[in-house]
Amino acid sequence: MKLMNGLLLTFMLSFAPGLRADLSQWNSEAWNEDFACDAPRPYLRFEMTGEYRLSNAYLLLSAAALAESRDRETIASGIKDWGFTDLEFIGKPRFGAFGYFAEREELNLLSFRGTNSFREGLFNTFFLPSSFEPLGLAGAGHHGMMLHFKKLLRESEAILRRHDPGKAKPLFITGHSLGGAMALLHALHFAKDGWNVVAVYTSAQPHVGDEAFHQEVADWLPERYFRMARTDDPTPRVPPIASTREVFGQLVPFLSGPLEKLVGQMNYGASRTPYLEIGSRLTWQNGDPELLEAAFWNDLKYGLENPKSLPDLVKALQSRMQEHPPQNYMCAFLRALEGGSSIP
Repeated sequence: MKLMNGLLLTFMLSFAPGLRADLSQWNSEAWNEDFACDAPRPYLRFEMTGEYRLSNAYLLLSAAALAESRDRETIASGIKDWGFTDLEFIGKPRFGAFGYFAEREELNLLSFRGTNSFREGLFNTFFLPSSFEPLGLAGAGHHGMMLHFKKLLRESEAILRRHDPGKAKPLFITGHSLGGAMALLHALHFAKDGWNVVAVYTSAQPHVGDEAFHQEVADWLPERYFRMARTDDPTPRVPPIASTREVFGQLVPFLSGPLEKLVGQMNYGASRTPYLEIGSRLTWQNGDPELLEAAFWNDLKYGLENPKSLPDLVKALQSRMQEHPPQNYMCAFLRALEGGSSIP
């Protein structure tokens, strides 16, 4: 039934009056991102569809990168370049915004930034799970993410109600890193509340919740939730899922017991949806998520040189964090695209 609903949604988006307006202004050449990249940038144009598109993946990754700006004028300029006519910021941090809402005639957009302040960094350390029941969601998950989401939701929902009281306008949601987790939580909440969530695209998104949470995501966002992860970026693999506790514990052998116990107690689950892996090529990873997660930690283990302490492990992870910033994701995406891809 949900698959049929997804197909019906795609049909409606393709042929419904008012949704065939010109989206050509939202393309890869319209906003001049300020980052160095040696890969050519092909012309990619946004498509009004809930199905996966590489062009939409790149442009929504760009929208997430724009949210990272510490200057609101830069965000406003980029949004204008893409043909959006209305913009509202979410949150009032010292610099920039926690996210933004943008509107065009054809669609609404929500975009959330990653960790960019002491407060957000502090919330990231609250990784022990809490019940998601107060959020109206299934399962349990990252306590810090839950606190951050509750704060943002009050504003983002009020903004949506002002701009789309009928809950009918197509809504796309995106975010990078912590912003990816916020995008997923918002998408699930709004889908359950009757909003027209067409698709959510996240990049470098960490794990959010347990198996019950991910089952609810699969039930409410079938074929509408798309992730991107770079091959060596640890962030999309943390906190470690419960099934990888043994291999994760072996990263620091003399602490294997306590680490295995901690990972088991946290009980994070793996998303059951395939994801786009950005490496030398763009690869659609649709294998067993638990095996893919274990393979990442095994690869890291063999790359370590006899770690003597947790700081050694942290140092190894930090060396891979160079892959993590959204601008690096964008450049890696373009390099991989240059290498060829059969993904639409």
